[in-house]
Amino acid sequence: MNDGALVWTGTEMKFSALRDAVGLSDASLSKQLKALEEADYIRRHRDYGVVRSMDVVWVSLTPRGLKAFEDHVAALREIAGD
Repeated sequence: MNDGALVWTGTEMKFSALRDAVGLSDASLSKQLKALEEADYIRRHRDYGVVRSMDVVWVSLTPRGLKAFEDHVAALREIAGD
């Protein structure tokens, strides 16, 4: 699951790689990403291919999303006594 690190470090990740890393269907991941986008935690943008099937959707954390993630990890570490 190393690809997951790409999102929270602030770089972009392909939707398909994120989907594969978290093991969700396209529809389930899209629904979750929509909620995160509405909360200003992530951004999505599409690179259009020559044909529709070649479009690539990119996902990245916003500064607000990165802060929320870091705060969550810190809280988990505190709970775990780390």
